[in-house]
Amino acid sequence: MNSNLSFLSLIIVLATMIVAIFSVFVTGLAVWGGTKKLPISHMVSFIGYPRSGKTTLITLLFSEIFAQRILRGVNITPRGEETIKRINEDIARLETGRDLAPTTDQDLFNYRMEMLTGRTFLSRRYKVEIGDFPGEDSQNLSDKDPDWLHSTRYFQWALNADVFLFIIDLAYLSDLESDEAKKYRSTITSSFRAAWQKIKDHHYDGARKLRNNPIVIVFTKLDLLFDLQNLDTQNKAKNLTNSPKDYNKPVPMDAKEIMGKEDQIKEYFQDIIGYLKSETNRFDIVFSSAFAKEKTHDARFGMERLARSVLPG
Repeated sequence: MNSNLSFLSLIIVLATMIVAIFSVFVTGLAVWGGTKKLPISHMVSFIGYPRSGKTTLITLLFSEIFAQRILRGVNITPRGEETIKRINEDIARLETGRDLAPTTDQDLFNYRMEMLTGRTFLSRRYKVEIGDFPGEDSQNLSDKDPDWLHSTRYFQWALNADVFLFIIDLAYLSDLESDEAKKYRSTITSSFRAAWQKIKDHHYDGARKLRNNPIVIVFTKLDLLFDLQNLDTQNKAKNLTNSPKDYNKPVPMDAKEIMGKEDQIKEYFQDIIGYLKSETNRFDIVFSSAFAKEKTHDARFGMERLARSVLPG
């Protein structure tokens, strides 16, 4: 009798284990299938003034990913004819030393792609949109009122983004004591602070927990602060276009060696950095350059860190 009960108990335990394993397997398939059918939306907004290097920054991200210099093993596929065409045309422009075409008011261009992370049934699939800020023109920043940033149609799209990048152009900062640099700092600080306050006001009903949304300050054109190739520093600083110097031969830069200059820039913009950092649990600062690469590997300077700060994973 006891032996029969023991055998029955063993059967029940085995059956329970089989059901549990099957349940986990089915749940995994459901997650995988659901992920495959319904990719998770992920919107990234680049917020900044004309000719600050936003389009170049986006193009660099794609170029470095395609070349497998960053995010190795992550499957990224551009979606839509317009996205595929623009990405490849802009990469070709950089590689052949031509200016990138400015983004116009009419474009309101969103780069679309799908991103697959992981290789098992628990992998996640994302529908990523990267917004390129419009309004590029030939006017100088001095002609722009700080409120110009918030009145654009693109900003209405950016209000609902998942990641917010604020772009600061280092081309204005060759001399931190100059009137031009001080005016630029003042304009950027007031404009970006107001931009974030408008984003918060838009989500005042609490529908979005913005503290969990990444905020990244990106300093572009880092190479302009260093005489990398014995070029005239003043002439480089005045070149506010996205025209490459020698894109195909990026100069190695040691992150440790330039840390002092980076700290100086951070201190110069301490007000806006302190404000935005206090508004999120996921804050980062990235220094980037299209014409310099990390000394420890071949990736363009700052691109690996930028990608991991703004893309899902």
